[in-house]
Amino acid sequence: MRTTGQRFLIFWIGLLHLLAIQAVAQSPVVVNEAFQSQNIVPGVLDVAQSDVVLPPDLIMQGAYDYLFEPAKEYYLSLPEAEDGYWLHFTLRNDLSYPKTVILWLGRRNFDQFDLWQQAPAGTIYPLGQVGSKYGDDAGFILTNGFYYTITLRPGVNECRAKISSVGGPIYVSFSLLSMDAFALKNRYSVLLFGIFLGVMMVSLVFSCQMLFQYRDPAYLFYCVYIVSILLREGYNNGAYFTCSPVILRHCITFLMISSFGMFLRYFLVLWNVNKSLDLYVKWYLWGVKAFMVIYAVGIVYGMYALGSIILKGLVVSSLFFVLLLLIVCFRLFKTSERARVVIYAFLPIAWAIILNLLRNLNAIPNYPILESALVGGFMLEVIIFTIAFTRWFRAMEDDRNLYQLKISVEQQSTTMAVQVAEQRVKDRIARDLHDDVAASMSGIRILTQVAQRQFADKAPQAMPLLEQINRSTTTMLESIGDLIWAIKSHPDYLNDLADRIREYATRTLDATDIRYQLHIPRDLPILELDVEIRRNIYLILKEAINNVLLHSQCRHANIGIRVDDNMLTLYIDDDGAGFNQSVKPKGQGLEHIIWRAESIHAFLNITSAPGQGTHIQLQLPLEFNVSPIQPLL
Repeated sequence: MRTTGQRFLIFWIGLLHLLAIQAVAQSPVVVNEAFQSQNIVPGVLDVAQSDVVLPPDLIMQGAYDYLFEPAKEYYLSLPEAEDGYWLHFTLRNDLSYPKTVILWLGRRNFDQFDLWQQAPAGTIYPLGQVGSKYGDDAGFILTNGFYYTITLRPGVNECRAKISSVGGPIYVSFSLLSMDAFALKNRYSVLLFGIFLGVMMVSLVFSCQMLFQYRDPAYLFYCVYIVSILLREGYNNGAYFTCSPVILRHCITFLMISSFGMFLRYFLVLWNVNKSLDLYVKWYLWGVKAFMVIYAVGIVYGMYALGSIILKGLVVSSLFFVLLLLIVCFRLFKTSERARVVIYAFLPIAWAIILNLLRNLNAIPNYPILESALVGGFMLEVIIFTIAFTRWFRAMEDDRNLYQLKISVEQQSTTMAVQVAEQRVKDRIARDLHDDVAASMSGIRILTQVAQRQFADKAPQAMPLLEQINRSTTTMLESIGDLIWAIKSHPDYLNDLADRIREYATRTLDATDIRYQLHIPRDLPILELDVEIRRNIYLILKEAINNVLLHSQCRHANIGIRVDDNMLTLYIDDDGAGFNQSVKPKGQGLEHIIWRAESIHAFLNITSAPGQGTHIQLQLPLEFNVSPIQPLL
């Protein structure tokens, strides 16, 4: 016999069951001619919570519809369960003919989803199976979730499904769409995913360019971060992008967080900011990678309890790690431009990541806006970082150009300082030669001349020796004069060279019967000629003039200098005896001319024949041997 209290309890339980059935039955989705889309709030049954075993066949036939509890929203957040959950919802076709609609599942982070349809006549039709367990799913287009094509018979159509997942919670939403609405949704999905891919690929290409150019590990980890984002969204938006569900559903997320953490570590140069914090971050990120591997291996080998513990630990630690990164960047906000860039770029996506991590802990519901916030945050983040990288790229190029210019200026300053120091030494040597050696040689020559006059009658046998001393002294004074002229600085080296040649030719040839012409202009270009080149050119012309005096036996001679087309040309002609070029001439004068021309990389042309005189021409390219001189104002 049941007591009054037991009867009262049974009455209220039965009433609650009837209310549950009524709640489910009173919320069907009505499909008519005007139908476009509507969200579905299903009933949920956790078979693991039941005190008795519920046969799946009876559940599909509706025997336990009273046990389903209506969900609060059309999006569900279900803890992981090896036995899975049963879902129930009602679709009513008010038309007189069958109507084809689309059931869209807003996520794909579950292993298995099996759907059955019970027609008004009571017949049950299997509508198919989707989920990462089945690999290549035809029921998936760019919709960030799976979909079913359902043909609704006129009247009430009951739909029941079983959903399961291991190694992590289940997030899914339900929407019913007409064919036109679903086609429009796909167009928007393709457009948005195309924009997302475009932004990500541009940022990836630019980051790879920065990596190859600067070899900075920060850009390497940023590239890994972008690739992990592409993997995540490729999994969410690609029907044939699938592998182990463990890797796709959870490991990619932690790869994304760890790669971004490594990027920030190098980007902010964290070891210079706080060595202890940098050490903690480094070991934490390596720990995340290690536990990711352990988690994946555990799930693959059926150790779901261990995998669940590791997953929750990673989620909690990732939550605190993201908050830590924000705190560090806020502390460096005033002192570090890079920290400010991180705040601007990372703050929106950081809040989206935090909310998603809280959702993974079932602390907040599975709001559909969270996924859109993540995608939008990713796009905003990489755009800001790409703009910052572009600015730094330009700034680094400007800094490098400025640094190179600074080095060039310093090198020029050093070279000029060395040249000035060398010229000071040369000027001091010139003064010493002029004041000491030349003065002493002049004294010797004067004393020799005095001795010649005084001892001409007394010691005639000493006259040749005194004459030889006098000639040697005169030659030595001329050589010293040439040396002083060669090493002494001049404001206009080329015209000074011309004046020197003109002076020597006039002084030498005026004492002979040779008629000569000088074609040496006085308005040569103002050029700074190398000291060694200037000295060798002068000595070549001097040797050539001496050959005219000693060997040519000429009556006429022409000496000239001209500059045209960046070429310095010097020549000397005579109408003397000439010589046979196939026979080596006596003396070493011609050999010295050839050797000096080769030493300054000049082009020397000597033309001569017996009885036809001699023509010597020296050509020197000026573009590599001179530099312009700014005239003094």
